[in-house]
Amino acid sequence: MLMRWMVIVATLVAGSGLSMAADPATNDAGFVSIFDGKSLTGWHKNPERIGHGTGGRWVVENGVISGEQDPPGSGNGGILLTDEKFKDFELLIDMKPDWGVCSGLFVRANDKGQCFQMMVDYHDRGNVGHIYGEGTGGFNTRPYDIFGEEKDGKLVKLFAKATEPANPVTPTCTSDEWLKAWKVNEWIPLASASSAILQSSRLGSMA
Repeated sequence: MLMRWMVIVATLVAGSGLSMAADPATNDAGFVSIFDGKSLTGWHKNPERIGHGTGGRWVVENGVISGEQDPPGSGNGGILLTDEKFKDFELLIDMKPDWGVCSGLFVRANDKGQCFQMMVDYHDRGNVGHIYGEGTGGFNTRPYDIFGEEKDGKLVKLFAKATEPANPVTPTCTSDEWLKAWKVNEWIPLASASSAILQSSRLGSMA
């Protein structure tokens, strides 16, 4: 059965901050929110230290979940995961990462942070939207990296370049076309042998 969920959080790996807004419990398309807009009920941080840290700091402020390192700037991040595990679903998410954040959306995740990660590496030589095998061998589908131009401490322009070293993935558009359309990903998990660790179980948390 395909289920539709509106998910409002992501991992906090590094950088300054990330926030996600709540949506109504359901909408006309049949999506059901898994964030109540008021609390972190139904969510938990990684229970033990992982590569990203001991868990980071997550709070609900003005109807959004906001995350940062704990303490800020320390490099000690972490992941916030759903208590419930999901199998087949469609996912609708709103994120507002600060420029410079190194984060991601984890699906089919476990408490150790192993997952399929949609990258939210919103920084120079980063990437947003492509798939990375977190804790699964490091496979990824990113053909391009993003770069930012800043003025007076504010991001004023984004541009993209081919990933270096080159990814074996064959892009279907140029870097300019990708950035203009923000063509994110067209990827079949079974095509990656490195994903075998997660192919054994299609059930996991969203984080």
